Amino acid sequence: FLNIRRFDAANPRHRLLAALSRRAHQAAACGRSCQDIQQRIDVEAAALWGLSPQQCRRIAECLHVM
Repeated sequence: FLNIRRFDAANPRHRLLAALSRRAHQAAACGRSCQDIQQRIDVEAAALWGLSPQQCRRIAECLHVM
């Protein structure tokens, strides 16, 4: 079971994640790198899920090893 919340327009973090996602899609559509935006999305999503920045970095490190 994944506890994935529905989008809540009243939640500032949800709105920020949506805006960042739009920016990433626009950058990718134009052939630009969106790595910096993706990193910001990762940090904001981790905060939404209650993960610390250290935990977020550790997850990223593990994913790079794979």
